[in-house]
Amino acid sequence: MLEVAVNENNRDNGGWVKLHRRLLENPIVLKPKYCHLWTVLLLKANHAGNSFIWNGKRQIIMPGQILTGREKLSESTGIKPSTIENILKYLESEQQIEQQKTSKFRIITIKNWEKYQSGKKLDSKADNKVTTDEQQTDTNNKNKNEEECKYKYSESDLELSRLLFKLIREHRPNHPEPNFEKWADDVRKLREIDKKTPEQIKAVIEYAQADSFWWSRVLSTASLRKKSKDDNVMRIDRLEMQMQEKSNGSNSGSGSGSNEPYIR
Repeated sequence: MLEVAVNENNRDNGGWVKLHRRLLENPIVLKPKYCHLWTVLLLKANHAGNSFIWNGKRQIIMPGQILTGREKLSESTGIKPSTIENILKYLESEQQIEQQKTSKFRIITIKNWEKYQSGKKLDSKADNKVTTDEQQTDTNNKNKNEEECKYKYSESDLELSRLLFKLIREHRPNHPEPNFEKWADDVRKLREIDKKTPEQIKAVIEYAQADSFWWSRVLSTASLRKKSKDDNVMRIDRLEMQMQEKSNGSNSGSGSGSNEPYIR
C-alpha cells in the first residue's frame, strides 16, 4: 500500500490518501486517462470540510468532496473536457463517485471516502516493514469489513454524519474522528424507525451545533435518539419543538439554516 501526502501543511488533519496495490486489479488501470483522473480526484478531495455561499445560501463541502468543473479538471490533468465528462460518467456508473451539477460548478463526491484515509505518517524506518504492515492492514481491513456488515445506511446518512462531525470540530478541533458507519446507521434509524426526513435531521444538526446549550450535548448521531428520563421525549423531537418555538417567536425563520435545500 502506498500512502501519499496531499498537503504537507495538513498532515495532522488527515492529509494522507491510501493508494492500495489492489488498484492494479481494477480494469481502470488499463486506461491511463481514467486512472489518471481517478487518482487526481482522490488527491484533490476535501479533507477538513468547507463551505461557500451560492445564490444567497450556504453550500457545504464535506470531506471526500471536490468543488470543481470539467474545464478545471482538464487543466489539472491535461485531458480534454469532453473526455473528462465521459470518464466521470463511467466512474458514476461504477458507483465510485456521485455528482451534483449546476450551471456554474459541480460537486463530486468520492464514495466510501473514509476507506482511502490514513491518520498515520510514514517515515524512513518503516521501509523494511512494508510487507508485514500490508499483511497486518489486510487483516485489519478484513476485521473492519466484518464489523461493517452489521451497519446499514445510505449515502445521505453518511453525508449527514460527516456534517455533524464537521460542525463539532468547529467547537472542538481535537474531537476524535468517529466510526462514520455507526453514525450513519444511527441516522438510518432516525429515518426508518423515527420517521424523520433527511431535511429534518440536517436542520436539527445545524440548529444544535449553533445553539449555546446543545452544541456540547449533541456529540454523536446516536445522541439525537436519546430520550429524556423525565418525560421520555426523544432529543431530536425536543430540538424540533425548540426550533418551532423560535421560528414562531421571531417570524423570521430559525437561524440554523434549516431552510436551506438538502443537497443529495
